[in-house]
Amino acid sequence: MQQIDKVLVFDIWGDFAHFRRIETTTSPLTYSIPTGTALSGIVSAILGQERDSYYNVFHPENVRWAVRVLHPLKKIRININLINTKLGFYLWDIIQGKEQPRSPTPFEFLKEPKYRIYIWLKDKELQNKLKKYLQNHQSFYTPYLGISELIANFNFVGEFDNVIELKSKNKEEVHTVIRKDRSTLIVDEEGLHIVKERIPLFMDSNRVVREYVDVFFEANAKPLKVKDTSIYRIGNENVVFI
Repeated sequence: MQQIDKVLVFDIWGDFAHFRRIETTTSPLTYSIPTGTALSGIVSAILGQERDSYYNVFHPENVRWAVRVLHPLKKIRININLINTKLGFYLWDIIQGKEQPRSPTPFEFLKEPKYRIYIWLKDKELQNKLKKYLQNHQSFYTPYLGISELIANFNFVGEFDNVIELKSKNKEEVHTVIRKDRSTLIVDEEGLHIVKERIPLFMDSNRVVREYVDVFFEANAKPLKVKDTSIYRIGNENVVFI
């Protein structure tokens, strides 16, 4: 792994988000944060990478991510009428079939989610291209939060080139999601809503998830306290890359 030097930081949000948990099928549930695979899709949409062409670009050796929860996490259920398009392309073709075309299905959504994304790319040409798009609030394709109906907005926070790595064994406050296997979480105050989730981090060119990680975060967007981990000072925030 090369040294992390310049890091791009941007915020992303929307009215709703749905980052589908892989193990849920009939009543889809959502991860609480954008996963590594979802972030790859969002950044690829901004950059204009063709579908299924970018998986190796976001291999863990080529990218480092960090995610901060900016709004308290709220989940709701909404019934969606799914239509079986295997019966035809147009609705009138589907209705003429013998099967009931609509399937009311409860989906879990995140309401008014907002996150701060920190990204370092090994490919500096690609990183500079991403910086240009973010600065101009432009995207090649429309980015969305999990599914195409949930369009995302974004705002460029900045490029930080004075990134300082802290390898303190003492307790430190961290503003981002942390990895369970690379951090020691310290809980020394009441009122925190700490959540642990196992999220997919990387998917190969065959669309097979190659790495899952367990992460901790605070559901009300409060910082966590950790020790024995690599922390990066980016602006006024302490960041842990996943």
